[in-house]
Amino acid sequence: MASEEIAEQLKAVLDECARLREENKNLKSLLGIQEEKPDAPLVEGLSQEDKVILFRSLFRGREDVYPIR
Repeated sequence: MASEEIAEQLKAVLDECARLREENKNLKSLLGIQEEKPDAPLVEGLSQEDKVILFRSLFRGREDVYPIR
């Protein structure tokens, strides 16, 4: 597949995505559903220590499994 074809397909998909987002927005408006506002970044305003604690709580390993070698 030529890079031009891929670029055209990507543009078509992105255009379709934008159209669907707009359609969803209009339908939510008609139904009286409020738009969801994105949450503020979770780590904004946290100290380095708090960020490390958060990271370790999200990505901690299993405590019942130990390496053999």
